[in-house]
Amino acid sequence: MKGFLLLLVAFLSYIGVREFSGNETAAKVVAFLILVVAPVLARLQIPLSRRELETLRKKADAGDAEAMFNLGVHHSKSKLPNDNALAVSWYRKAADAGNAVAMYNLGVHYANGQCGLPKEEGQAVVWYRKAVESGNASAMNNLGLMYENGQGGLPKDHAIAVSFYRSAALAGNELAKVNLKRIGKTL
Repeated sequence: MKGFLLLLVAFLSYIGVREFSGNETAAKVVAFLILVVAPVLARLQIPLSRRELETLRKKADAGDAEAMFNLGVHHSKSKLPNDNALAVSWYRKAADAGNAVAMYNLGVHYANGQCGLPKEEGQAVVWYRKAVESGNASAMNNLGLMYENGQGGLPKDHAIAVSFYRSAALAGNELAKVNLKRIGKTL
């Protein structure tokens, strides 16, 4: 459904540009569709249909790490009993298959005691490190925060924190840029 809505916005934007070029009102509508509506639709959480869920499960069972991750996300958003355990199970399978975002999510869930996991900062560090090794910029930023604050059994080390923030910022992580500015450092 979300894909259809994004396609509709793209089509209307194309029609608006093609048919109404030179019309200021049409240009504003097109700009609104592209700049406001499309990003909102992209983040919209629309539940999976039974058929979509079955297709995702088949892909995951065949070893597709992204499908495993998406099943983890699906179950983490659910309000049904045992879905937290299923979410964590799928995140672990996706992480074991090399999905860096799943590794990062496990780190976040351990750091905050979410998704049915206990708050264990040491485990968060383990998962953030794995995600960093796979190039995840958000994990770089979070590991920087943990070094800055001496969390998860890590020493309080400003230099290492800055190094992680810089790596994350260079990889495009906006929060890392904010953290560098906050502590008076630049790229």
